[in-house]
Amino acid sequence: MPIRDGSGPFAVRTAAPTLGEHNSEILSEFLRLSDTEIAQLASEGIIGASMASEKLAKSSCREHV
Repeated sequence: MPIRDGSGPFAVRTAAPTLGEHNSEILSEFLRLSDTEIAQLASEGIIGASMASEKLAKSSCREHV
């Protein structure tokens, strides 16, 4: 828990992450799931697909060029 000393105003420097924004990073780095496995979880509605599907779409576009 952060502690403030009261010497200045509290400021939020960045917006909070959106739901599912870091799914692909967490699932690939910590659980070692492949992009295909993450896409399957997203298509089945098991995980939020907003950011995960955007990342997978971008990476698959680069692979096919």
